[in-house]
Amino acid sequence: MGQRMIAAAMPLHPTRQKEQFSIAFVRAIAAVSGYNITRCEVDDDSIDLGLKGSRREGSIRNAPCLDLQVKCTDTDDGAGRELPSI
Repeated sequence: MGQRMIAAAMPLHPTRQKEQFSIAFVRAIAAVSGYNITRCEVDDDSIDLGLKGSRREGSIRNAPCLDLQVKCTDTDDGAGRELPSI
């Protein structure tokens, strides 16, 4: 019998973890506020996410839209743990 290869789960790089944390934060705020989220496949214009509201019935105006570039940093809590902050 041949040896079986077992793939070890690699944690996300800290930079990717912060990116995912910031996106999750914006998604949570948008969900509570009733906005839709859009996400660009290619980040050519430094736009990470978009927020889009609903068009009100009878309105002639377009639904509100906002393009976002999200950032997340971390700080040491004094016990050697890095805590994310937006």
